[in-house]
Amino acid sequence: MLRHISTRGESNDKNPSGRWIGMIYVRNEGSSWIENALQTLQQRSDFHNLAIPDLLNHLVDQGKPVHVHYINGHWLDVNSLNDIERAGDFTKIS
Repeated sequence: MLRHISTRGESNDKNPSGRWIGMIYVRNEGSSWIENALQTLQQRSDFHNLAIPDLLNHLVDQGKPVHVHYINGHWLDVNSLNDIERAGDFTKIS
């Protein structure tokens, strides 16, 4: 379970247990949790400066279980079409 995700400018955790890759999967009642959280967060004066980590921290603070899935090994940043072509190299048998 997620306990806290650092936001921009936070540096109080010297030993993070992972790095968020920017993907989120929501299903079932999680959709309504996010809708409610957004309605609440919209009341903040800094709403337009908030990001997904702020949303996730809000859900955790509300006692909602945010599950984390760790990915180990075979990681590739995909930032261009060339990167997508290179990703196919992982599936080739030498």
